[in-house]
Amino acid sequence: MSMVLEMPVMITSEPARAQLMQERLYAAYGDLFALLKQQYRFVDEERVFTFLRQHSQLVPILQEGRAAVSLIFGEATPIRLTVRRDPEVGLEHLIAWILTDLPVSEAVDRLFELGDTWFNTRLEIIGDLLNFNLGRL
Repeated sequence: MSMVLEMPVMITSEPARAQLMQERLYAAYGDLFALLKQQYRFVDEERVFTFLRQHSQLVPILQEGRAAVSLIFGEATPIRLTVRRDPEVGLEHLIAWILTDLPVSEAVDRLFELGDTWFNTRLEIIGDLLNFNLGRL
């Protein structure tokens, strides 16, 4: 009985390595992104997913966030994700817009409840990368 070992192909060019990494990330996050597409609306899907590939720690946070928003604002409450660049510091961050037609004071109270019961407990992971805000339907 003989054994044949195959050596992995070594990719030496930077563009080829970057392309292979991107393909592997798409495969690894494909199912997670498909789930996020069911849970959120997107202003610019490619920009959001590019941001999430760079900050993958936010993917499970967004899944938790969908559940937390559903409990506080209602199961059918839509959330829209956008990536914005802060003009003062030049860094990008993700904004989850909770779209509601609740009276402003009630919506603000519920947003504070979201912060007190869930969001603030995740700040160590989230940092300045993600924020939940209110938007109108």
